[in-house]
Order: sequence, then C-alpha cells, then structure tokens
Amino acid sequence: MASIIDTVDASAKELIPEGSGVLVAVSGGIDSMVLMHVLQQLAAKHRWRLVVAHFNHKLRSRASNADQRLVQKVAQRLKLKLTTASWRAGKVSIKKYGLEMAARNARFSFLDKAARRHRCTHIATGHHRGDQVETFFLRLFRGAGGVGLGGMRQVDDFPLNSSLKTSRLLLTFEKIEIRKFAIEEKVKFREDNSNQDITILRNRIRSKLLPYLHRNFNTGIVHPINQSQELIGADAEFARDTAREWLDGKKKSPFEELHLAVQRWVIWHQLIELGIDPQYRQIE
Repeated sequence: MASIIDTVDASAKELIPEGSGVLVAVSGGIDSMVLMHVLQQLAAKHRWRLVVAHFNHKLRSRASNADQRLVQKVAQRLKLKLTTASWRAGKVSIKKYGLEMAARNARFSFLDKAARRHRCTHIATGHHRGDQVETFFLRLFRGAGGVGLGGMRQVDDFPLNSSLKTSRLLLTFEKIEIRKFAIEEKVKFREDNSNQDITILRNRIRSKLLPYLHRNFNTGIVHPINQSQELIGADAEFARDTAREWLDGKKKSPFEELHLAVQRWVIWHQLIELGIDPQYRQIE
C-alpha cells in the first residue's frame, strides 16, 4: 500500500533528519516488521543509516527465539545491519518494578547502549494510533496530568537519554492500514500470544474496553480520543514551558499571581531538580 510509504516520506525530514543513524526497534510483530520495511524502502532517498535492534526477553521460551530468528532472517534479506541481546531476568528488578516494567527497563537499556555503540541519533519504533488510545486509558487510570494524557508524540526524547530521539513514524496510522500493508507487501511477522493475556491491563483495554466503547458509544472512538489527546497535550506543554520560563527568568512576577496550572508545573520542575519523583499529593 503506497499511502504509508508516501505519508512517511512526506514528513520524513521532520521525523528523522537526512543522513541520520537510525536504530530500528524490531520485535518480530507486525508493527515493527512493517516499520523495518518502510524505513528500508526510504533509507537511500533520505541517506539514513539503518541498524535493526532486537531484544529477546526470553519470556516465551521457543516462541521468543522464533521471533529473533525471523528478525535476523528478514534483516539479512533486506541487507540491514542487526544487533541483538537477550534478557537475563533479575529477581531484584522484577520484585521492585514488576515483570512488565522490569522487562521494559531492560529493553530501553539495551536500545540506549545499542544506539550509542552504532552512533545512532534516533530510535524508530512501530507505535500506531491504537497504541496511542491504549496509552490514554492506561494513564487515565493512573490519574495522569495533561502531558501524560496527551500521549506519545511522533518525535520525543528517549527516556534514558535526552540526546537520543524516539521517532514514531507509524503513529498516525490505524492498525488496519498496517495490516493491509503487510498483506500487500508480503511482510512476514509473528503474532505474540501474550497479547491475549487479559491479566495485563493494556491487553484488557485493547480486547475488552475499546470494543465495548466501539459497540455501545462511538464506532469511531479512536479519532475523538486522538483529537482530545492533541488538544490536552498542547495545553499542558504550554503550561509546563511557561513554568520553566518563569523559573529561568531574572524578573519574576509573584508565584501567587501565576495561573494554578503554571504553579503546579513550577513545583513539578523544582521537585525533579531535587531528584524527587513528583506526586500529585506532594504538589497539591
């Protein structure tokens, strides 16, 4: 399907500058495998130097190893450099963060090190519109503020390293568009059976909550949520940046005269600078 290639191509310079080293995070699932094919087709035009990165969590036994073999095989066929690593699950980390978060932290650490090693400035991931909506509900259930509810941005700082950028080139596409591309372009991928595990909150949102909202409230529920995320996120970022400007300014208006939203962000910035994880009750 040419539309994905054309759309990514049209915004490519904004997402990843020409001549950049790009670490492509590929799990073996449909989203990241499509991403790898899209980037491979556009790499020469934009002079991107691609490195495929696969992290084997070793959580699904033979299935995890089969994922890695597929990524290796396809990367080789596409003539792309590949770097891999496997997770040695640490009991201390799992006990502290839980299995899902510990695995996520290990993957992020691998991507950070791989990007440095291969001199990449951008890490490309296969997040799409459906992921954005799921993220909205995950953060809503945690009581997140505007920046959190605003969801993922197409280009953002990488969590472990602000000198690295995360580029989400498929974020504006629906899952159905990605699947159609995979079928038409004969992109090989593997289904992760753990996505059916409804003990994981994200999976329950995907398989239970969103279909319910689709059936009973709005058949096009994804679009208004994405729209709200765009509006909420922009407003929150304005308040956050205004707070930063107030803190950095030499001549300050009294704190009490600042808008409540800006006051909250001023305190948030100060807690971060003190090495304290900001919590709602602390700030209030």
